[in-house]
Amino acid sequence: MLPGGDDATIPGLVGPPRLLVAVLVLAAVIGVLWRWGGRQTRRRWAADGAGPRSAGAGTAPRLRWQWSWPTLGLALGAVLVLGWVLAAVGGVDFGPSTVGASAGIAAGAPNWWLIAFLLGIIVGGGVAARATGALEARGETRIRYLRLLVGGSLLGAGGWIAGGCNLGHGPSGMAQLNVSSLVVVLCMVLGVGHVRALTRSSPRSPTRVGS
Repeated sequence: MLPGGDDATIPGLVGPPRLLVAVLVLAAVIGVLWRWGGRQTRRRWAADGAGPRSAGAGTAPRLRWQWSWPTLGLALGAVLVLGWVLAAVGGVDFGPSTVGASAGIAAGAPNWWLIAFLLGIIVGGGVAARATGALEARGETRIRYLRLLVGGSLLGAGGWIAGGCNLGHGPSGMAQLNVSSLVVVLCMVLGVGHVRALTRSSPRSPTRVGS
């Protein structure tokens, strides 16, 4: 559990059964995704001049090896449930997290479950990219490297301030109905949306590495 335990969750603060709150939250999420998916589908139909019979409209991946977002969401949910089960088998009461792994090492009390999870992300991502032909090594523009450096530093600082990363507060904290996780994830969504809007409106730098 995140700091605060059950008292820091919605059921612990409000009082209703955890299952009831989980069902209501799940229904709200499904409703939002349903409306959002339908709107995206209609936009694609309008852009392509296609009708409702277009295969995969609104959910089709951009690249051949990519999964559609409904398939990806279901697969991610299944993997997360399996992760919680494996964590319990290993005697750990916390699900997927990356900040927890580095924080434990820094504190001199490494959590080997979280370390294995972090290494699994790297190895699994590499294997999946290689298997789908999406693995490539490339250079970036100088401004891109600067953005990556600044973004990584801000990400680390944000994870430290929030007491967890997108995985710790997202799949793990949200699954616990933790109040702080709801706030953190909402701020993440708003922050990503704001930065995306800024990057879309800013011109791309043509400067390449070595130029």
